[in-house]
Amino acid sequence: MKILMMKGNNMAEKSLLGINTVHIDKDQVKALGLKRMEICIARQGTYEDCYQKACDEMDFAEANEIPYSIHLPIQLFDWFEADFLDAFFLDSDPDKRALSLRLLEANLKGLEDRAAEYYVIHFPGVYLTPHMAEEDFEAVLSDSLDKVNTLAKKANKHILLEYFGSNKMFSDYREWTKRLASYSHLGILVDTGHLYYSSLLHAFDFDDGLNHLSQHCEAFHLWTTKGDRPYSDNDYYKKYHHISVHPVQQRADGWAFDALPVVKQLIACNKPIVLEATPIYEGASYFYDSIKAIQKIVG
Repeated sequence: MKILMMKGNNMAEKSLLGINTVHIDKDQVKALGLKRMEICIARQGTYEDCYQKACDEMDFAEANEIPYSIHLPIQLFDWFEADFLDAFFLDSDPDKRALSLRLLEANLKGLEDRAAEYYVIHFPGVYLTPHMAEEDFEAVLSDSLDKVNTLAKKANKHILLEYFGSNKMFSDYREWTKRLASYSHLGILVDTGHLYYSSLLHAFDFDDGLNHLSQHCEAFHLWTTKGDRPYSDNDYYKKYHHISVHPVQQRADGWAFDALPVVKQLIACNKPIVLEATPIYEGASYFYDSIKAIQKIVG
């Protein structure tokens, strides 16, 4: 299946299915026949090597007219001392909020000549208990959304906030869609694995959350897990991190969701689907078999 995207006065066909390139290189992307990429720096090796890999992948995508997105940040600086995927946009400390905004602005500036369709960021951060008074949080949330939207508008790019339920004060998926609807340059990316863990953390039905968010989001990350505990309490997450989605996976066997109907539901939305898994679970053969199986369903 392909998405029809407007470009000037022409209607261009763009592939629905893509892959995060942390655990795969551009030659493997080409060999698999995948026509969409999401570029993100890895944790393996030096930062310089990871950044060069990301630049090579952007060059490859642009040279071959492959649509791609970028999971920010990919440009790192000594003044950001936390983990590069940490997000402080909703922190109670204004200095930490300013630091995340500075990192985002620096990346948007550094990538201004690139042709990414959209960017993805972690936004809510990990705050498993309420960390400020509700009225204070409301002001912080509005201010941060306004500032991220302003940066996106200035860069003329769309920024998708990856849905996480790890911030107790901003975990309601209905609130996400309500709050983001009014922003011209912001949207939502639904990550199936994080949505599952959020459903465990906040006791809502995974299917209800997916049904609602899929109507309002702009793209998906696709991966899965096993077990009924989230994140660091989950042995599968600690050992395998993101597990490849394979159509044979079923809840009855302990998986987070029935894979085949979820994949078909995502396809029906006609929005980018980015495979975001590691090849650790059952090895590389399972990883590649799952990719080919999803490709077959997508068509």
